[in-house]
Amino acid sequence: MLLAWAVRGASRLIQQRSFTIPPSSETALRLWIHSTDPVLAWVHARVDAALPGTSQKIQGIKSSEAHSMFRKWALQEGFLENTIPAVSGFVQRLQASKLVPGIIIKHGRQGNWLTGLTIRTNDRDAADDEDDSP
Repeated sequence: MLLAWAVRGASRLIQQRSFTIPPSSETALRLWIHSTDPVLAWVHARVDAALPGTSQKIQGIKSSEAHSMFRKWALQEGFLENTIPAVSGFVQRLQASKLVPGIIIKHGRQGNWLTGLTIRTNDRDAADDEDDSP
């Protein structure tokens, strides 16, 4: 009986080419990542993809201004000062985040600008979290 169970499990693993990850484990992993990485936590709580076609001109925010908003939020959320990255690290982690695809950095005479995102003034509701679950 134990051998049959092990064979069925191995067969399913070969067919799926990966282990089945329970949704509760995915949720726990996401919560852990967000609690240890202030940039990902901020993105999850406050950042949305910019809506295409909302204006004629591409809107953006200076990376230093976005970092200032992030830093204020992170400190209010209880993240330690030494876990908050500098502007350059913040921008790199923000762009690498897969939570909000399409974030673009534009370099210009007036400074560095982030486009492809909108920043909420308040944290996302718990009901929004359910919609965002992978």
